[in-house]
Amino acid sequence: MKTMKATKLRATLVILLLLIFSVAGAGFYFVYQWLDSYALAVSKIEQDAKASATNLQTLRQLGGTLAEQQDIIAASSSVFASTDYRAQLTPVLTQYANKAGLKVTYSYEATPAASATPATPGATPATPQELQPAAPTNIIIVTFTNPVPYKKLVAFIADIESTLPRMQLTGLKITAVDDPSTGAATVDPITLQVYPR
Repeated sequence: MKTMKATKLRATLVILLLLIFSVAGAGFYFVYQWLDSYALAVSKIEQDAKASATNLQTLRQLGGTLAEQQDIIAASSSVFASTDYRAQLTPVLTQYANKAGLKVTYSYEATPAASATPATPGATPATPQELQPAAPTNIIIVTFTNPVPYKKLVAFIADIESTLPRMQLTGLKITAVDDPSTGAATVDPITLQVYPR
C-alpha cells in the first residue's frame, strides 16, 4: 500500500472538510427554504381555518336570528299573500293605537295598478318606465279623535313605520291647539299606503 505524505494528507483532509462544509451548507440552505415554504403553507391553512370558523359562526348566528324571527316572517308572509289586507292590518293598527293611547277610526280605498296603455298616434313614445305597470297600493285613512298628544302621535307613527308589510305615510297635517301647555294638536286624517305583494 502506498503511503501519503503529511502535506498531501493535510491537503486532502482540508479538501474533504471543505466539501463536507459545502454540502452541509447547501443542505442547510435547502432544508431552510423547504421549512420556510412549509411554514407559509401551514400559516395560510391556519388563516383559512380561522376565516371558515368565523364564517361558520356568522352563519350560525344568522340561522339563530332567522329562527327567532319565524313568527314575524310567517306573519308578513300571510299579510303579503292575503288579498284582504284590511282584516289583517286593522287589528295591528288598533293595537298600535291602543298602545299609544289614541282613539282612531279607519276607512279604506284601493287604487288599482296602473296599466300600460299604448301611445296614441302623434304622441311622444312612452319610455320603458312608463310602460311598466305600477304596483297596486291600498290606502288606509286613519282618523284621530282630537286633540292628540304629540308624544302619543309620534309613538303611533313609529310603530306604523316598523310594521310589515311596509306602510308609507303620505300625508300628515297637524294644527296646534289653543292651549300649547297641553302638548297636544289637532291632527287631520292621515293617509297610509300599504304595498302588498
